[in-house]
Amino acid sequence: MPIVNGTVTVLEPPEGYVVDFDNPQMQYVVESYAIVAVEMTLGFLFLIQRLYTKTVIMKSFQLEDGVVIFAWFFCMGTQICGLMGLAHGAIGRHAWEISLEKYTFYSRIILAAPLLYAIGTCAAKVSLALFYRRLNPNKVFQGFVYFTLFVCLSAYTSIFFSLLFACKPVAASWDPLLAALPTTICLNRGGIYLAQAVIGIVTDVLLLALPVPTVLKLQMPNKQKLGLVGIFGVGSITIVTSIVRLIILLPSLTTADQTWVIGEGFMWIFVEANLLIMCCCLSTLRRFFKHFAPRLIGEYSSGSNSKPHSRGFSRNHGQRTFGSGGAKRTLDTLMNTKNDDGGIPLSSIDEMDKHVGHVSTNAKALVRDSDSEEAIQFERSVQVTYENRDDRSVSGEVAAARGYEGTQAHQPRVWTGKRAPGAH
Repeated sequence: MPIVNGTVTVLEPPEGYVVDFDNPQMQYVVESYAIVAVEMTLGFLFLIQRLYTKTVIMKSFQLEDGVVIFAWFFCMGTQICGLMGLAHGAIGRHAWEISLEKYTFYSRIILAAPLLYAIGTCAAKVSLALFYRRLNPNKVFQGFVYFTLFVCLSAYTSIFFSLLFACKPVAASWDPLLAALPTTICLNRGGIYLAQAVIGIVTDVLLLALPVPTVLKLQMPNKQKLGLVGIFGVGSITIVTSIVRLIILLPSLTTADQTWVIGEGFMWIFVEANLLIMCCCLSTLRRFFKHFAPRLIGEYSSGSNSKPHSRGFSRNHGQRTFGSGGAKRTLDTLMNTKNDDGGIPLSSIDEMDKHVGHVSTNAKALVRDSDSEEAIQFERSVQVTYENRDDRSVSGEVAAARGYEGTQAHQPRVWTGKRAPGAH
């Protein structure tokens, strides 16, 4: 080990470089603190929003919610490791301006942070995959969801154990003196970090592509479309951060001044770790704003502000057929804001299309508390009068009741003479 100005270091300074242990050169330290202050706050607020929506508003705490909390703890652990490295002067400085003691601390940080980040990243992506299970019951789609789950779990498990047992003996991973011994055998940890970044990009692409086919089928107001596009737009940002981190890692594979180049890498980890949590919490934003600010997302509450729409008509006053509005219900099911209990029974008018007649409808809105899951309930009666081939008049009445949420509750349905697909 070289001795510089009476201090043991792991590298000798370049020729002509003036070493100053009291005021060393630093990079990405102030930027990292600023990013952490903003991103950690946003990530925590998003998590609180999700937990409040699921436990207080929806009263439905599910498996993926627990996995998100698990992911947040480990992503926070990763960032705390980075902050400790910055605070102790072990990250963002040249290796020849760091004492051996601080470099040993850096070695421990650089081992613990990737291990925690592998667990946190995997948990966040597993949470998204578990959430996607409710998007589409199609067997092919479900197969892709479970394939993505398998890829995430197996890949990040391999990364975790590859990093943990990269050296023989294991202690050489955090002890530079032990790592310098000729009997010590270590894997190329830079290659493992590179593989971790590539796996992150691949799994991000899989998770981004999974819901696209179903989302394209949704029909909803423009504000809601923009909101949904925003959800997946933010998700694509993690792909960008993973690519940037990969580009930054490439030079670090060939340089001995690891403590200097890792400063920029940690800065992007701070960004990506919090974005992962925010992406996991975006799915409940619609329900959250529907509860507190429905007009912001194009929804209408059941209070006085929605009176013009409480007669059973939508804003466009267009006619709808039985079985319509499926895309809206799909969105509600996707966001887990509504438990759909099936369509309006049509068994009593199954043979209606064999006759010629007249159909009239009456609808009465039953307004409930705006905080309930069924904000508006409709009681609808359909009066059917038809003639058979013997010119005998028969009249019947079919009554059905069903609860609708949000804008869907304001849309009347008129039987058009043909059974809609999916009707029972």
